[in-house]
Amino acid sequence: LLFTNLLTSEKHKVSKDDLGKTLATIGSFEMPTQFFAAPVVGLLLDRYGRKSMVMLALGVIGGIGYIMPFLPRIYPDLVICRCLISFFVGFIIQAPFIADYIHDSSKGFASGFISIQIMVGGILGQYLLGWLIVLTSIELNFAFFASTLTLTV
Repeated sequence: LLFTNLLTSEKHKVSKDDLGKTLATIGSFEMPTQFFAAPVVGLLLDRYGRKSMVMLALGVIGGIGYIMPFLPRIYPDLVICRCLISFFVGFIIQAPFIADYIHDSSKGFASGFISIQIMVGGILGQYLLGWLIVLTSIELNFAFFASTLTLTV
């Protein structure tokens, strides 16, 4: 939702009608990134350990979050940032879950399954968010997100 707010800001001026299309286009770049990143994420986690890679991923995602509002263009600047975020999200989601909760014999299957869930969730989330914004307002979506987050915590 914060990314949506960035797109509709005065700098990028994406109209409400074009917002769903823009989110879907950016999402279509993110999904192949996650698909091809999954084996690389697994290799780096095995080589350097999960703690150091999770800390690196959190730092990179935080750094990208700081620079995104200052980028002048959606294509390619924001798309590259979103692809980098989707690459590093794999470290944060897969590493703790796979290492702590999955038996050694099924870690490969679980890692692939989690990667597929991330991709499908990302695709559905982009389309659902674009659809909701076209039907309602950005403010209502922020309220929905905040209430959902409150209920899950």
